[in-house]
Amino acid sequence: MSLSNNVNTSTFANILKRDLEDGFQLPKQHKKSKPKKQNIVIIGGSNRVAAFRGVAQKTVVCVNRLEPSTSAETITDFLKSKGITVYSCFKVMPKGADEMNPPNFIGMRLCVPKAHADAILKTDLWPLGVTVRPWIFKNSTVLTPIAGSSNTDQ
Repeated sequence: MSLSNNVNTSTFANILKRDLEDGFQLPKQHKKSKPKKQNIVIIGGSNRVAAFRGVAQKTVVCVNRLEPSTSAETITDFLKSKGITVYSCFKVMPKGADEMNPPNFIGMRLCVPKAHADAILKTDLWPLGVTVRPWIFKNSTVLTPIAGSSNTDQ
């Protein structure tokens, strides 16, 4: 006996064709899913006086590689002259900088309305060598217990 005589030579296509001839029906396709609704969000931009006011979203950026003599007031005045509102501007010293090791450059933590974010990130706005990037917030993961507090998880 040869091995080929014991092997069923039917293919999947032949089996499917035979089942369809025997009255087997393919399942009907499901209804097409409805397109997802898109959430539409608008952000108010009117400066007219109303009975209420909104709180504008903020963008925080790091302006870096500034000369050490640059003040926060200098940056604020510069941006105001360009029509950009500044909520806050703080000087940031590089790590390891002190009186014995003066920094070669400093940075600023700058907070502006989100509506001005595109203007802040334009290369033509800033002098040569200045870098601007989104501010990176550090997560505070270390929790220290308060004296006198009880911890029931122990």
